[in-house]
Amino acid sequence: MGQEKARAPTACERRRTDGGRFEDENMGTWELCYASDYGSFEDITVPSMRYTFRPIPKHAICQSGLQFFSVKVAQLKRRKDPFLQLTGPSRAVVLIDPVTIEVQLKAKCKTESEDKVLNFSVFEYRHQASFEEPPFITTIYTRCKRSKLEFAVALLVQSVEATVCVRVVRGSWPDHFRGRVMSRTASISHGAILLLDSRYGRMNFNKHGVIELSRCVVSVEPGGQLKVDVVASQVDDDRNVVAQGLVDFRPKMAGVSHGICDLGFCVLRISVLWSLPCHVGEHVGRLTK
Repeated sequence: MGQEKARAPTACERRRTDGGRFEDENMGTWELCYASDYGSFEDITVPSMRYTFRPIPKHAICQSGLQFFSVKVAQLKRRKDPFLQLTGPSRAVVLIDPVTIEVQLKAKCKTESEDKVLNFSVFEYRHQASFEEPPFITTIYTRCKRSKLEFAVALLVQSVEATVCVRVVRGSWPDHFRGRVMSRTASISHGAILLLDSRYGRMNFNKHGVIELSRCVVSVEPGGQLKVDVVASQVDDDRNVVAQGLVDFRPKMAGVSHGICDLGFCVLRISVLWSLPCHVGEHVGRLTK
C-alpha cells in the first residue's frame, strides 16, 4: 500500500489548542471555518418553518432530532439562577452524528474589551444508546478554568419541527404578573422546555399582540403530542400561581394548529407551525430560497 500524503492543517485546526479551545477567544470555530461561506455566527442561515406553507419535497422526511432542554452554569459563585436563558435553536436540530457544539460564554462588563470569558470550547455530542430505547434526558458537560456548563438534552429518533406562537386575542396581561410559557412532549412529560420567563413582570408584545418568546422552536415525535403550558404568577412569589392554562397539539408534517388558552384576565391563541426538518442535502448559505 502506498503511503498516504500528509494533509496540511486547515486555518481552523491551526488555531485549535488542547481541550477544544482556541488561541483567539474572540473568534470561534464557526467564524474561522464557515463565516466566509455562510455568514456570521449570529446569522440565521436556514430559518424554521421551511416546509410549513410550501409543497414538501420528496427528500424531506422525519429525522432524528436533538432536543435541548436547558443549559446550566455550575461552579459559578454569586449567581442566584444558574440556568441560562436560551434564545435558540432557531430551527430543529437534526442529529448528524456527531453534533458539534460551540460555547462562547462571557460576563458582560462596561466595555466589550473588558468582557470576561467564562467558557470558550468546542465539543461533540455522540449518541451512544440504542435507537430502540424510549427518549430520555441526559446531561453532557463542558469544562473550562472559570466554569462548567451542563447541557440537558434528549434524542428523538424521529421528529418534526414545531414553531410556537402565542398571541393575546382578548383582554390584556397585567404588568404585575410574571409570565412563563413552557412546552413538553408526551414522551418526556417531566422535561419542560422554557420558551419564556418574564421574571420581573411585564410581558413583551409586538404591535400585533404576539408575545415575544425567548425561544420558539422545539422538536416533537410525529406520533406523539406537544403540550404548551402558560402560567401567570405574582412577581415577588412565583409559587403563588394566579392562572394557568394548557393546550395539547397533535403533530403534523406541515401546516398550522391553533388552540385557545383562557386565563381569565386574558385569552391567548396558541399556534404551532409544523414543518419537516431541513434536509441536510439542501443548499445552506447566506441566502435561502
